[in-house]
Amino acid sequence: MTARRLKLQLRAFRVFLLVTLPGGAFVHGLPAQDASVWLLKTNAAVTSSGVFLADVVVPPTGVVLPHVRVADAPAFGTAVILRPSDLGPRVLEATQIDPGTNWLGAAQVTVNRRPRALAAADVVELLTAKLTADHLPQGGELELRLTRAWNDVPVPDEPLDVKLVQLPPQGVMPTFSLRFELTNGRESFGPWQVSLHASLWKDVWIAGRALKRGDALNSGDLSLERRDVLAARNHVTSDAFTLAPEAWLLAENLNAGAPLNRWSLRRKPVVYRNQLADALVSHGSLTISLKVQVLEDAVPGQSVRIRNPNTKRELQGKVNDDQTISIQL
Repeated sequence: MTARRLKLQLRAFRVFLLVTLPGGAFVHGLPAQDASVWLLKTNAAVTSSGVFLADVVVPPTGVVLPHVRVADAPAFGTAVILRPSDLGPRVLEATQIDPGTNWLGAAQVTVNRRPRALAAADVVELLTAKLTADHLPQGGELELRLTRAWNDVPVPDEPLDVKLVQLPPQGVMPTFSLRFELTNGRESFGPWQVSLHASLWKDVWIAGRALKRGDALNSGDLSLERRDVLAARNHVTSDAFTLAPEAWLLAENLNAGAPLNRWSLRRKPVVYRNQLADALVSHGSLTISLKVQVLEDAVPGQSVRIRNPNTKRELQGKVNDDQTISIQL
């Protein structure tokens, strides 16, 4: 067998592999081809960013292909066909080499979008991240569960953002439905509707011992425990309440281990009925200080009735944090 005949048979075998293997598989594992031969793949899978020369062509040995875009990506679920006549001018422009008719491999390359399956776990992960970022300003660890079976659907295998099409006016609730779609900035996929069960886990204040109504709260009375605050929205969370000893009173009896609710505490008064307190009377740029009689218990920020002991005139004031009372005339 002559050397020329052996060379032709080897080339024919390489062409057979290129045509029959999907996507041009194992092209890079073939023996080095002639320095002038350009190989066209059979199939290519791309993203929405487009079709690039290296996706569809294997250059001759020693030629490095630049990152050159040769065509728009097809819409997801469709295909585009490219032939050597389509690619030759782009090869020449990119490499300054004219492949001419020196093409082997497939007669044409079929380009599709690279797919992946959108599974139930993916849906939960995407929606959890979106709702946490945009609809839970109060923080907490959101946990979602699908209440109905989800059938996998194909989507492009590339980064996708979630767009919420419809969300209940109340936002995230223990049980709710929403509609969403996915987008890559160029295309949208969906929409889909899902029913969800949600939990929002946060640290809430728990009574460390039995507490009685009217007792002053101190730092040893409470501890933190992780609870679902969507299931019990009135629990007092650690980020909503700063424990300041002696600043709060119990408004109800609590058993050990019971959570604090919004109605469980009331601020401890800083001024009391019949007490004499300092009042500041302001009128324009003029401020006058005088003693007044407090007619009711009050906490900082609360309006309170007071009386001028000298004139017996009743006035309305506002309690300040420093236990003074402001009066505006």
